[in-house]
Amino acid sequence: MKERLKKVFATWLAVYPVITLLSLVLDPLIRNLILPLQTLLISVVMVPLLSLVVMPVVKKGVRASVDSEP
Repeated sequence: MKERLKKVFATWLAVYPVITLLSLVLDPLIRNLILPLQTLLISVVMVPLLSLVVMPVVKKGVRASVDSEP
């Protein structure tokens, strides 16, 4: 169970800064769009970024942390 909680925390640790950064960067471009379209555009950028760039790095850190436990 402890390993599962680490994975949940690691995922949140990756998602929160990415969505915050994307919101800041994309806000001037999408501000006038309706909310469902704003979230669609943010998710179109966020999901590939998380899947291909951020999560592999985070997973290595979590794996190293889990492997180093006694």
